Amino acid sequence: MRITNNMIQTRVLANLQANFSSVSRLQDVLSTGRQFRFPEDNPINFVNALSLRQELNENRRYSRNIDQAETNLQLTESTLSVINDRLQRARELALQGSNETLPPESQASIADEIDQIFEDVIELANANFDGRYLFAGDRTQTRPFQIIATEEGIEGVHYRGDFGDRPIEIGQGEYLQTNLTGPEAFFTKLNEITSSVAVDPNALLEPQLTGVVDPPLNLVAGNFTVNGVTVNFDPATDSLTDIRDAINRSVDTADARIDENGRLIIRSLTSQDVELANGTSNVLEALDLFHRIEGGDLGGGPLTPATTLASLGITGDAIVIDTGDQEYEIDLAGATDLAGVIAAVAASGAPVEAFINGAGNGLTFSATESVNSLEIRSLRKIFGSTALAPGTVNSGTTLASLGIASPGILEISNDGVVTQVDLTGAVSVEQVVDAINSQVNGVTATINADGTGIDLESAFLSSSLSANDVGPSTIAASLGFAQTRAEDNASDFQVTSPGSVDEVVGSNLFRNLALLSQELRSGNADPDSIGVFLNAFEGDLQLVLRNRSIV
Repeated sequence: MRITNNMIQTRVLANLQANFSSVSRLQDVLSTGRQFRFPEDNPINFVNALSLRQELNENRRYSRNIDQAETNLQLTESTLSVINDRLQRARELALQGSNETLPPESQASIADEIDQIFEDVIELANANFDGRYLFAGDRTQTRPFQIIATEEGIEGVHYRGDFGDRPIEIGQGEYLQTNLTGPEAFFTKLNEITSSVAVDPNALLEPQLTGVVDPPLNLVAGNFTVNGVTVNFDPATDSLTDIRDAINRSVDTADARIDENGRLIIRSLTSQDVELANGTSNVLEALDLFHRIEGGDLGGGPLTPATTLASLGITGDAIVIDTGDQEYEIDLAGATDLAGVIAAVAASGAPVEAFINGAGNGLTFSATESVNSLEIRSLRKIFGSTALAPGTVNSGTTLASLGIASPGILEISNDGVVTQVDLTGAVSVEQVVDAINSQVNGVTATINADGTGIDLESAFLSSSLSANDVGPSTIAASLGFAQTRAEDNASDFQVTSPGSVDEVVGSNLFRNLALLSQELRSGNADPDSIGVFLNAFEGDLQLVLRNRSIV
């Protein structure tokens, strides 16, 4: 083939153009540091470059996350460290306060410092970093702890955060937990109560509970309360899920959930125990969310309110219902049938009701609101009962004003020992009470609450207690205590076992600080009670130290 001059010129020009392009690319590389400008310049290296760029960006993000997590954890640890120091000081103050020789003003001064520690701890528990509260869970914009106070002083705190974790990614698929929620950091245990009655959560409650539970469910629309907040319930339309949702909508100091077995769980969101109570509806009681005592089989066939005590071999005497922080004495001497026993319990003022169980063979005693505990004990007590107007009898009342001209001799038998009390010189009710208390072993005489007579209580249950007048004396008859008591009604009704409820007892440092302050301000602080707080502080300190080791 013949090579022409034009062909040579074209080839030379093409080579020059290629050389110029190569020089231009090399100049770009030198000036920009980039091996190529466009994907088509080097497709393989372009894909590799994109991957490296993404990896660099991710590593920068991981580095920022690690820095943020480290700062967050350091602040959490330093906050817990200061709280630990404040609790150590509270422990020292509790030791000082347990000294029985301290005057009330010194105990009050210690209580003032305890209150200041409480406020310091609250402020620390509300610490935030970069506008995000450390201990609020996922509600990082919400101040997590709010003080609950009354005119008497600080009662505790309300937790307003949630229970969410805040993990941060520090590597591909690797996460680091960077927060402690308020309950995790400061609550040894949150108080919660679980129903013992399991149901289908989404089905109507009425057919599931009717004829199945004790006591029978009220079949009318009504309400109940959770921490004092009224929640409505209609058995004709509501399921357990509806109850849960109604509680969570209405109450911000507690929450409700349903476990996998269909049982309702109500949890406190404060440093105090959750407070539940029947209203016009008894659905919480029917779900068994209160303490109750199941009495044993009394025999005598199916029981009804008209069943007489005599047919069961029982003589009405007296019992005491103990709810942990209060006792209610119940006189059963006038009860002749189960209806009388049930009515006496209802009239006692105790937050407890008695009813014949579903099996129809015994009595159940159920609290109608949250109580610390429930126990029924026999009581060897004569309740002075007269026809006198309330308030007639007081310590200054003269015997003559009651028509007692010749007091005479009083005979009291207690635990098998007979004592005769000579009251011939007595002129007032107070002297009668004093003479009995000083001369009769194991018997305490008091003017009854109504001011209508004198009560006698024995310290012993193994035998009988009786009082009667000797000769012409009319003191026992006139003051209403000429009676005999010899029964053990708690055993008779087979209710000697303490009541129970499925409950997690709450414990937290806020509650312990508040209760310690209240005890010190009482004016007669009990060293044993303060000892309980000291033990509780040990648990609180262990919790804080454990959390410091975690972060």
